[in-house]
Amino acid sequence: MPRSPETRRRFLGRAALAAAGATLAARRASPAPAAPAIAGADAWPQFRGTPTLSGLSAATLPAQLSVAWQWEAGDAIESSAAIVAGTVYVGTRAGELVALELASGKPVWRYKVTGDGVGESSPCVAGGAVFVGDLAGQIHAVDAQSGKALWTHKTAQEVKEILDAVPSALRSRTGYGLDTCHLFCSGYDIKKSKQSFTAVLDEFEEVVGEPPSFFHLNDSATELGSNRDRHVLIGEGFIGKEPFGWLMQDRRSAGVPLILETPQQNYEIADDDDSPDPYDVKMMKLLEDLADK
Repeated sequence: MPRSPETRRRFLGRAALAAAGATLAARRASPAPAAPAIAGADAWPQFRGTPTLSGLSAATLPAQLSVAWQWEAGDAIESSAAIVAGTVYVGTRAGELVALELASGKPVWRYKVTGDGVGESSPCVAGGAVFVGDLAGQIHAVDAQSGKALWTHKTAQEVKEILDAVPSALRSRTGYGLDTCHLFCSGYDIKKSKQSFTAVLDEFEEVVGEPPSFFHLNDSATELGSNRDRHVLIGEGFIGKEPFGWLMQDRRSAGVPLILETPQQNYEIADDDDSPDPYDVKMMKLLEDLADK
């Protein structure tokens, strides 16, 4: 499918960030040592703490909590921070990755990502580097101590290079994912036709050498190539329903997680309320219908 070089570089491969840090849970069995299910008491190196995404920590909280410090980011912070070796790493909408002293909140260094900001990409710390994605479609590796750039990756070929760089003991537990809104707003026209949709999946499978390990499913509130990641309910955005039917019927969506990342109808719910959100029920029914066509 023809695209300009600029458009090809704009794939918002947020999932490949996890591959860069060797932290994404795999889609196939592995002889490698089991990943820890609980983060250490003094570390939170990635989203949800560990490669198993357990969200559990060995730390204990005091009986009385108090604010230790505050830091003004200058814009919204939409992702969780990572904490390693007494340093907090956090990305901002202002387009910065910032390292702060855990004890005092004082800035250690600032790394300029892009003017588009970091958005929902949580930093991941591994091997002395901090990995973070931005809303312009780039993945950055930054030296954890100095804040200096190590490399930046943008295309499907470079996603392959990231995976190739994962230590062999961890490679079987790593993979990459594709997000429908990210693809669309970064210039991949997945709604043009079934042929063009399939061509996008073919490109990543052929270049990377394996199919995606999972998919994030969401419609886009912004137009093709907007570089703005704004999720809406499937069928209510610029992508529309039909491409999701193509995905549900594609062999690469079988046997892998299909994760809804769409808005909720109710955001304020009681802790003991385990009823499904009406919007989630609506989306599940829609996807089931599309899969059966």
